[in-house]
Amino acid sequence: MFAGIVCDAKAILNSKIVLNLSFIFIICGFFFAFKDFGLVGFAFAIFAGELIRMVMYQFVMNKELNLSYRQQISIYLPGLINGIVTAVGIYVVSIFMRNGDLPAWLILITQILTGAVLLMALTLLFPHKVLRAEIQLILSRFGLQEEPDSYFGRVMSRYRHYILKEA
Repeated sequence: MFAGIVCDAKAILNSKIVLNLSFIFIICGFFFAFKDFGLVGFAFAIFAGELIRMVMYQFVMNKELNLSYRQQISIYLPGLINGIVTAVGIYVVSIFMRNGDLPAWLILITQILTGAVLLMALTLLFPHKVLRAEIQLILSRFGLQEEPDSYFGRVMSRYRHYILKEA
């Protein structure tokens, strides 16, 4: 978690210890509250506990780094959007695969491939504005020439121009 690393780097360890101890008590409370729901309750307890921990860390980051809550939430936006679109894609593929009474291993492999392709396409072909700047930085570190000689170099050059054009 980014906020935990910032706490380590800025030596804000008292706040981090309090947050981690609070998280332990919160997640234990959630485990106890949702124990009757089985595996789904366990998963929801972890989700809710992590969500609360993220909110608590946002308070610390606001105080220590003077980052507005809007700026902090915008950091999570590209991953959240990509995750939601990928989850919907995997769900749709799963519905069609299950209706065909296919073996579970085939459905799993299809889900994995669908998730990988969607995440790669969303991240590299349709990047969010925040992510686009990072991709440009990485591509500039490659040191590509305007007219490279190799096929791979030409593909990378076209991709770099595509990313720059969209910015």
